[in-house]
Amino acid sequence: MNQQVELIRVPEVETADLEWAGLDIVTKAEEVPAVILDDQTYEACAKVIIEAKVIVKKIAERIGPEKQRRHEAHRMVCDLETALNAFPKRALEIAEPKRLVYEKEAERKRLEREAELMAEAKRKEEDKVLAEAQYLQEMGEPEAAEQVLSQPIESPPVILGPAVPKVKGLRVTMPVWAGQIFDLMAVVQAVASKALPLAAILGIEPLDGHRGIYQSQFWNQQAKNLMRTQESYEIGPGVKAYDKNDMAV
Repeated sequence: MNQQVELIRVPEVETADLEWAGLDIVTKAEEVPAVILDDQTYEACAKVIIEAKVIVKKIAERIGPEKQRRHEAHRMVCDLETALNAFPKRALEIAEPKRLVYEKEAERKRLEREAELMAEAKRKEEDKVLAEAQYLQEMGEPEAAEQVLSQPIESPPVILGPAVPKVKGLRVTMPVWAGQIFDLMAVVQAVASKALPLAAILGIEPLDGHRGIYQSQFWNQQAKNLMRTQESYEIGPGVKAYDKNDMAV
């Protein structure tokens, strides 16, 4: 016999005779020629089939009661699990929305504070530039003063810590902002009128699972930048920001 079968032992069911019967019938089946050429061989093959079916029936009769008993036990355990989970799951249904509301409000305040600090840092940089330009002007170097004023003002980014306290055992998922293009023609027209840079229409691809909605790295970055300082989800003509964790597309 070429095929090896590893049997799972069930103490409550005696299966030795069925195992030997199964091995024997496979041997008989293998002894039947691959191509039947006469009635005698055909009858021998038919007997193997009949005997195999009888063994299958005996197995069902032998295993059936124990299988039913274990099925009932499994169902009872599953029912018990469902009943036990009813109260803690209800508690989660009550508490989770409250936690999420607080987290979102805390994150909104954190972003608002970051925006205030960034604006303050920018004002300080502007004051420095104006002071330098004024000094150059007073020193009789108007061209140098003009050059200083023409340079873009850069201030270091301000990133505050987590909006809510870290609680052991609780995973807090903060917003992951991305851009969704719901009106592609509006974006194209804005680029054509030079209201948006050419990069706004480069690398655009469909947003998985959302027909007629598109995304790109440019608008994902815009969403991350703009949602730090604004509450509106509108981040461009035909473009909105959304939180990937909410998947509110």
